[in-house]
Amino acid sequence: MKFYDITQEVINKITAVILTAINQSSKAKIINGPHRKLPPRITIKINLRNQIKKRWQITYDPRFKRKSTHLPNEIKADINQYDQDSWTDWLLILNQEDLSIYNATRKFSRNFHKIPPILDTDGLKYTPLGKANAFKYSLENSFQTNPEPYDNRHISEVNRAVQHFLNSTRNDNNIKLTYPPRNSSYDQKDQSKKGYWTRWHTELSTQDDSSKSAHLYHQGI
Repeated sequence: MKFYDITQEVINKITAVILTAINQSSKAKIINGPHRKLPPRITIKINLRNQIKKRWQITYDPRFKRKSTHLPNEIKADINQYDQDSWTDWLLILNQEDLSIYNATRKFSRNFHKIPPILDTDGLKYTPLGKANAFKYSLENSFQTNPEPYDNRHISEVNRAVQHFLNSTRNDNNIKLTYPPRNSSYDQKDQSKKGYWTRWHTELSTQDDSSKSAHLYHQGI
């Protein structure tokens, strides 16, 4: 009996691993709300399309090929019309007394964030309850009591050192503004250029009009 239990447990683990790998390899389709139920007139056409498609794959009769091509278009048009009629009927039953208008406005104005399936120890979780439990177990396993012994004296010393550092920090409200460093070669070049124009202007101001004209001519101005 013990060997049977061990074998069954191993089989369950292998099955869970295989299903998890299959689910992770394909993109999960998230359905927001209850599953849509189509009327019988549309489901009958869907079943007929599947049967005709199988017959075409077996017989390759052109009649089945044409019918299998036309039916999907009819089914698509019927589904669109059904969705439009359902939407219109739902809007007509909204009223202010039972707060259905308020709930509908709140539902469509709120952004819905899709949470993908979460991998837990026993496989992927799709439902909100399964995802919440996966988060809960993960947090419980992450924050557990350390079984190793610890030294209260060392912890007290660390707390005192941290508190001393926080109390001894100086007031940084009056911090002087800093300026970017300037290039010394650029400053020297700028100062030499300023000195040249200052000397030129001084010499020009001490000369008479004829000397100024000759000086400007030689300078190319």
